[in-house]
Amino acid sequence: MESLPLSRTKKVKITVECPEIIPLQSIASNQFNMAEKEEPGHKFRWIIPSMIFSVFSVEATANVYGSQLFKSQWKNFESTSIIGKIILVSKELGVDADFSAQPWQTIQEMIKFRNWLAHAKPHKTTATHEVPHDTPNDKLPRLFPDMKIAAYSDIDSAARYKEAARQLELIWTNGAMLKDIDIDLIGRPQYTNVS
Repeated sequence: MESLPLSRTKKVKITVECPEIIPLQSIASNQFNMAEKEEPGHKFRWIIPSMIFSVFSVEATANVYGSQLFKSQWKNFESTSIIGKIILVSKELGVDADFSAQPWQTIQEMIKFRNWLAHAKPHKTTATHEVPHDTPNDKLPRLFPDMKIAAYSDIDSAARYKEAARQLELIWTNGAMLKDIDIDLIGRPQYTNVS
């Protein structure tokens, strides 16, 4: 096949801004599915990653919506707390972020979990035992403190976190549609003619 000679040419710059929401949600979902299949006592290793990746997807969703709603001004809000970002985006979309109702309550809990996990500090547990005076200290009952992470690591919490991330995206997508705002959640290419 013979190629046709080009009489005119143009330069086109293609830009794609790829949101990271889908991979984060996929990891959370995959880890959750593994936790459901795992034997009791071993679910922990899948539950925590599922929960934290659900939190990451909430923040990524806030950043995707925020950067598209506020354009170049979003850089001024990038260091804002996750809750602050959620409030800003919700307000811009005409959505009431009522933290006394779902999914907002769970989202607030998710952020506390993320912050606690990211900045985990040791905690002290004490016990007092009355024993005969000549009892060596190393013969006292061993103290095993309850780990705070264990309080979070249940399959129900992981399911709630995953569902809250999904609900946030649905609520914001609906808010954007009602305001006729096109939010790119998949990374559509943008074409610019370059002179």
